[in-house]
Amino acid sequence: MAEFERHLRQAIRAYGDTAVRRVDPSRIAESAERRAAEPPMAVRPLRISWLTLVVALLILAALAATAGSRLPRPPDLLSTILDRGSLRVGVDPEALEPIAPPPGAADPAGGDVRLARQLAERLGVDLVLVPIIRADQSSGGWNGRLDVVIDELVVTSGLEGRLVLGRPYRFIPYGLAVPVGSGVNQVPDLVRPELCVEAGDHAEAWVSGRLQALSARDRVDVPPPGARLRREAASLRCARVVEGAATGDEGWIGPTTTIDAAIRAGFAIRRVGDPVFTLQHAIAADRHGPDPTSLLERLDALVSDVEPAP
Repeated sequence: MAEFERHLRQAIRAYGDTAVRRVDPSRIAESAERRAAEPPMAVRPLRISWLTLVVALLILAALAATAGSRLPRPPDLLSTILDRGSLRVGVDPEALEPIAPPPGAADPAGGDVRLARQLAERLGVDLVLVPIIRADQSSGGWNGRLDVVIDELVVTSGLEGRLVLGRPYRFIPYGLAVPVGSGVNQVPDLVRPELCVEAGDHAEAWVSGRLQALSARDRVDVPPPGARLRREAASLRCARVVEGAATGDEGWIGPTTTIDAAIRAGFAIRRVGDPVFTLQHAIAADRHGPDPTSLLERLDALVSDVEPAP
């Protein structure tokens, strides 16, 4: 013990008493109380400039666009058809009797059914005919049941919101036929005429004033004031009606090709004036299905090879 005290005194003399000063517990408590009484340090809010925010948003948008461009695009309608190996064409059920002809029987003979078969052959795929009534053809929303409609679909301005239309492939002008002895040379020459049409034909809507513009570039003549409508079951019956007309105020509104065929067959009628309107037929795809742009472009190119030019 004496030796330890001797070394302690030597250390105090060499370094001073601060090196070995004892800590006062009361001073430790006082220091802790003082720190506890001090207000906490305020947290400074994070400030972001508008420029920094805009740059960050642009970077995020660029990253999102890059990621989106790498996502696989859904196949368009043409690719889907080629992969499937079949073209599903909607036609009116009346053109499909029988829908599946027995072996050796003739295929449906409708003109547009033949056109559809030729187009499918040129695409290198099978043809599948899908029965669908005319009202459903023009309404769209086919829910994948068929790919296109090729069924004398008449182009009207109201179809564009529901269907995607190809280029018109057939044009059917409608004209006026009158008796040979009539003095009528154009539609305005008729005074309160009786006009014969095939029942249910577009000519009936024209005489009644209900035929809408077929497309933005079409011209549809106005029917003569006071026109009276006579419906017949077939166009050629109108040829007989007009041929035997007692006055000069009877006429027949029908396709010019049908009128010309009746004249060649010997009916005593003649066609006068320019066509009063022209029907256009086009291939249509559903606007709410896969993208049909490539398919319609391909079919438009093929149809010119199999359908005579107007």
